[in-house]
Amino acid sequence: MMYGLNYFSNDYINKSFYSIIFYIISDYNSNNSSKTNFNLNIGSNGLKISDTLLKLLDKFSHVCFSLSFDGYKKTNDYIRWGTDFDKILHNSRIIRERGHKISLQTVFSMYSITR
Repeated sequence: MMYGLNYFSNDYINKSFYSIIFYIISDYNSNNSSKTNFNLNIGSNGLKISDTLLKLLDKFSHVCFSLSFDGYKKTNDYIRWGTDFDKILHNSRIIRERGHKISLQTVFSMYSITR
């Protein structure tokens, strides 16, 4: 049986998030394999992706990051003030290189469709 968790927050640096991840890894490991039998979907702006988080996520058989983009480069950084398009793109490459999936979320607005 496959289980899943959808977690949509940039709060994965929170200790409670890590508690949930450790619990899933320990309780949903099928047949003592190296990966859990668990789907994990994380919604994020993609800025804070730590090595610790990536190592933990490597223990999941199915991980998908849903990254928020609202435009290309300066448009995204303007709409999502405080973000960095290039950093998000870099982190998305790291996530994919580890075999995890990426999906993109966007909100169309007058700022994002005028360019």
